[in-house]
Amino acid sequence: AYRGGIADSDIKVLNPETGEVLNILTPTPDSGPRRIQLAGDAYLWFGEWFGGKIGRLDIKSGKITEYSPSVPFAAFYEAGMDPKNHHGWAFDWRSDRLIRVNPATGEVTEYPMPTRDVESRRTAVDTSTNPPSVWIHGAGNGLIIRVQAPL
Repeated sequence: AYRGGIADSDIKVLNPETGEVLNILTPTPDSGPRRIQLAGDAYLWFGEWFGGKIGRLDIKSGKITEYSPSVPFAAFYEAGMDPKNHHGWAFDWRSDRLIRVNPATGEVTEYPMPTRDVESRRTAVDTSTNPPSVWIHGAGNGLIIRVQAPL
């Protein structure tokens, strides 16, 4: 089992066989890792609410890599992932931008929203389309937004 939390600086990993809990620190102190998504058996993606970054934990090595958007003071509630292309996606509450991370290259691409005050808590990646569609809901403005960006 895996857990982060808004008041945390780490990802907690529970070994169900032994009951041991391993704490893996994020590179950014007091980052507030939230809403973890498992990408197959190899990686966890998460948003860093206070750290302003998107995090990815390599489960085998225990290494966390952080990716930063171009704007300061970003706040990520959740990070989703594209299992087909292995990209991470997260929505920045403060700048109303959807962020895509290509972990193979480290490239961070930003997509400004067509409206303000989106406040999305979910980042759902739909791989049934080509290229994949990313769906976000606007808790702040009541909209559902679909982004389909070339790879």
